[in-house]
Amino acid sequence: MEFLQDQGYGVIFPKSKAQALSAIRQGGFDVVVLSYSLSNDKAQEVVDLLEQYYPRCPVIALSDQRWDDRKIQPDQTVLASDGPEGLLFALEQIQHKRLHRVK
Repeated sequence: MEFLQDQGYGVIFPKSKAQALSAIRQGGFDVVVLSYSLSNDKAQEVVDLLEQYYPRCPVIALSDQRWDDRKIQPDQTVLASDGPEGLLFALEQIQHKRLHRVK
């Protein structure tokens, strides 16, 4: 996530479920990035909370493979093989969509 900070993004990286819940409740973020290291149940729990608190918050899924096998339907999927540049590109696409939706 240092790569994103170097690009000017503010990054919150919860290290526990309690920290993730607190971050979701406090808000102040524009997008959520889910890691492929999360189990299906934990990823679904995060998405359920997001839908409850911020139903329009975009979700980017980092994955070591396609995300099709999960119930979660992210706005963007970035494969691990795409590297940090793939994540940056997905963030830029989401920002671009958001800007055009506002106009």
